[in-house]
Parts: sequence; C-alpha cells; structure tokens
Amino acid sequence: MHFENPTPFQMQAIPIILEERSFTAMGASGGGKTYGLSLSVLLRAMQSDIQGTFCIVTPGQPQTNGILNILSQLTSYLKDDEVLEGVLPAVVNMKDV
Repeated sequence: MHFENPTPFQMQAIPIILEERSFTAMGASGGGKTYGLSLSVLLRAMQSDIQGTFCIVTPGQPQTNGILNILSQLTSYLKDDEVLEGVLPAVVNMKDV
C-alpha cells in the first residue's frame, strides 16, 4: 500500500470519524471511500481504551468483502504489541438488516 495524498472524500470523512461523529457516505467508485472509512475506524479504535464492536453498514456483499479485505491489509502492518485486542469489526450488508 502506498498513499501520498488523501482524496477529497478522505479529507472530509477521516476527521468526522476520529471525532466519533456519525455520517452517511456516498460517492463515485474510486473516490477512496472504502480505504478512508476503514483507516479511520482502525485509527479510532487504536486511540481508544474502549473494547467492543464498531459497525459499518454496506449496500451489498461486494462492499462488505472489500472493507473486510482492507481491514485485514491495514492490520497486517501493525506490530504485535499494537494488535487490537477486544475490538471487533461488524460489517453488515443492508440486505441482511
């Protein structure tokens, strides 16, 4: 993974998530939504002493798989002592709700 500059979506979304505010994200394919949301949630979980579950609701199975894939990639870069113990992602397909 190589990132140089955040996309416009990421510049707006990451601060909102880090401030623990809720929002709805929609945009064109390739706008950085999945990476921006995944990275933000991971950073927020790492900054918190709270253990629990965070929930990401997706419109379909491809997006659900994409988020789980990206979270797996991002957490593979963590050192052993940075592993998020007790923090579980709950990625939900809207069709299942």
